[in-house]
Amino acid sequence: MVAEVVLFVALKSPSEFQAVWLRSSFDSTRYVFPACELQLSVTEAPLARDPAKPQSSIDKLFTRLMAKPDMTYEILVREVKALGPDGARAMIQELPFMDAAKTNLALVALDQMRELPIEVEIRELLASKRSDLRAAACTILANRGATSSIRAIQSLLRDPVPQVRAAALTALPIFSDGSVLESVGNLAVDPAEPVRDRAIRSAEDLASRTSADMSSGSPSPGMKARTS
Repeated sequence: MVAEVVLFVALKSPSEFQAVWLRSSFDSTRYVFPACELQLSVTEAPLARDPAKPQSSIDKLFTRLMAKPDMTYEILVREVKALGPDGARAMIQELPFMDAAKTNLALVALDQMRELPIEVEIRELLASKRSDLRAAACTILANRGATSSIRAIQSLLRDPVPQVRAAALTALPIFSDGSVLESVGNLAVDPAEPVRDRAIRSAEDLASRTSADMSSGSPSPGMKARTS
């Protein structure tokens, strides 16, 4: 039932769609919430396709699946995951050209594919021309625990789009890496009020996480990544 609601909202109100998923089990109804919410707000038009190129196999797949009357979120993810890492990579490459509904579903699917080795390809979305994809990539990488992407996410604190800066601010505390605390705190004077508010909350969250790590004597995930 939850999956059907997600699909309905994604298709009917893609610009307002918000998904909160981490990892789902397709043989049960148990869902685990992510460390960081995947806030999806598609506000940009897809990039123009090269009219000389034929329709991609991924676009054909999404079009076919979304046209099914009995389409569910689980079916979509299962179909994409069945393509393996190469299929997931092809979907990432196709993302900039997807409309709002397909973008939402593709991003939610990516957030479920934690076991696939596609971190490098997801990280490339941080440099996308579409700000909605840059913002979503911050969250997806944080939910994957992608410590090697911390610096790339940190660089988006200087992104010209407030939505992206806020997404980076939300993602960074998940890594419990105290080295980014100053950069996070600096946005407490950001020109955009939502970003200022997010910076204050994220700085408090990060300070609390790193303090807890120091008290327990355990290195943060970011520190582990730098010393390994």
